[in-house]
Amino acid sequence: MSTIKNSVQLLGRLGQEAEIKISSTGIPFCFISLVTNEYGVKKNGEQYEKSQWHRIAVWGNMLCNQMKKRGKKGSLWLIQGTIFYKQYEKESGNTQQYCEIRANKLMFLMEGMGLNQKMQPEISA
Repeated sequence: MSTIKNSVQLLGRLGQEAEIKISSTGIPFCFISLVTNEYGVKKNGEQYEKSQWHRIAVWGNMLCNQMKKRGKKGSLWLIQGTIFYKQYEKESGNTQQYCEIRANKLMFLMEGMGLNQKMQPEISA
């Protein structure tokens, strides 16, 4: 039987500038928000766009240097990583759970690649 791997790949735009910080152990890191968009056509022929926001954790010199150089708001990135579910306790005593993607690979995509245009929905017969 083959090994099942926890892996995710996202193509989206940064929601804000990447702000690099240093952990107590001296490792650079940043948390960024990435928006992904889905386009489609409803049964009635009406087009729609659905956006989802993702929290991305970026750790280490190499990945943080990439973000520092090119991590501008609105820039287009392909991010490969691992999904982690975390939780914390709110002041009210309730437990809040959230999803975080820990980036393993980052690829800045140039605007000239044609990816800055809205993708046309695929119509299937």
